[in-house]
Amino acid sequence: MTLDLRHKTLDIFFSTFAAYQKPILMQILNWVFLLSASMFEICWTYSLKYMDVKKIMHTSVKLYFEDIDNLKIIAPLIGYIVFGIANIVCLSYAMKGIPTSVAFAIWMATVLIGLKIIDTIIIKVPLHLSDIICFMLIIVGIIGLKKTI
Repeated sequence: MTLDLRHKTLDIFFSTFAAYQKPILMQILNWVFLLSASMFEICWTYSLKYMDVKKIMHTSVKLYFEDIDNLKIIAPLIGYIVFGIANIVCLSYAMKGIPTSVAFAIWMATVLIGLKIIDTIIIKVPLHLSDIICFMLIIVGIIGLKKTI
């Protein structure tokens, strides 16, 4: 009899835990999609920066894969398409579980901060105090927006 009671208690515990586990897992997945969308947007932006439309238009399609220099011409275009589609897909999945205003604000803020970090570390663009202050204001605004929703 005690074995039956213990079995029922464990069933109730695990079914309750499973009910809470799924929403938490979905919330985590939504945030993972949002951060992934931000990373894809950063990659998309740099592929746009390095894409040279004039060179793409003046190079024959069959020559793109014959020489590594020609592949360097088409690679930003391929990145532009792939990263753009991945960004849209991940952002749309994230917005299904996160309020749109919060998702868009966090997405845009992480993209802006990510672009500035990459510009500062890799491209060697100077980081000014005004940049840091503006980013702090963006973060404070997002925290305020998140707390009101």
